[in-house]
Amino acid sequence: MKYKNYMRYNNNISLILLTFEFLRKILGGDRFNNLIGYIEKEVVLIKKKIGKKINLLDYGCGKLDFTLFLKKKKLINKAICVDNYELKYKKLPLNVKYMNLSNSKMTFKKNYFNLAIIIDVLHHIGINNLEKKLKTICKISEYVIIKDHFEFNYLSRQLLRLADWFGNYGTEVNIPKKYFTEEKWYRLIKKSKLKQIKIIKNVIQHKGLFSLILPSKHQFISIIRK
Repeated sequence: MKYKNYMRYNNNISLILLTFEFLRKILGGDRFNNLIGYIEKEVVLIKKKIGKKINLLDYGCGKLDFTLFLKKKKLINKAICVDNYELKYKKLPLNVKYMNLSNSKMTFKKNYFNLAIIIDVLHHIGINNLEKKLKTICKISEYVIIKDHFEFNYLSRQLLRLADWFGNYGTEVNIPKKYFTEEKWYRLIKKSKLKQIKIIKNVIQHKGLFSLILPSKHQFISIIRK
């Protein structure tokens, strides 16, 4: 009986996760498909600037969707993807590696990477605890592409928290209590002594019903060059 109850419980959890995944797609919450065009465009521009093959750091890589797309498009040559979970992929493409930060630390040399991407990760770390982490990533990468959220008031903060819960349901991802305001973002850049060469506001991350609940003004992309 215990085994049957266990299997029934697992089946119920799987069904709930599949339901959430289905709802994300039909409600316009498919983050990857809505963001990849922006990321691809910036990677193309950076590749032209540096004039050589890109060695990528994907910090907080999740399911590796962005890295695998860039690799397939031949926009990057090598990549190291880092996160804090056990990777389920049995085999990765040539020159794409995964590092579990729960088991090891990043010890790369200065400018080891040409480019780092940090997509919807920083707010999960905590907006008041980022200076050291951001400086470390920028030290080992010449360019950094950051995608994150802006909050504007208490209501928009709660909408972002709801969206984060909905988008990360079934994972151990931390749902933050606060997000960046534009003022806090620029303060972090200044305090960290980083050079933001470009910021893209009003990024269309969601479509359909999600775009009405959480409009594009909450999404931004920042390009940093050391």
